[in-house]
Amino acid sequence: MHNKDLIIEWNNDKFSVNVAEIDMQHKKLIAMINDLHEAMKNKTAHGENLKKILHGLEDYINHHFTTEENYFTVFKYPDAEAHIQEHQAFLKKVTEFKGSLDYGLLFAPDIYYFLKDWLTHHICVTDRAYAPWFNQNGLK
Repeated sequence: MHNKDLIIEWNNDKFSVNVAEIDMQHKKLIAMINDLHEAMKNKTAHGENLKKILHGLEDYINHHFTTEENYFTVFKYPDAEAHIQEHQAFLKKVTEFKGSLDYGLLFAPDIYYFLKDWLTHHICVTDRAYAPWFNQNGLK
């Protein structure tokens, strides 16, 4: 369960959207998920520490989503609505996690695997879809 191969490593060919600011934010999110993995490995991903990790991730993800959505508006990205719906569904899931955590019904691996799967798919598929649009509008 805590194998090194579960840690997400940045790979430009796989993750880069060719926008420096967004790539930097994605790297930060990956680092935060790796921090959660490390806390699980060290058996410190529970109680108040897990709440702190989850709240930190939620805050940074909100910041990141705001960055993307502002660019959608500026560049009139045609698939913005569907992309924003994915963001909203993700934030709803995080809210559910927080509620479950408050009742002691959620464990770090549940959060970790969800975040790892969602983030890697979202970056590799959904976010990379906007890269050409942003790039052709001068955002790099």
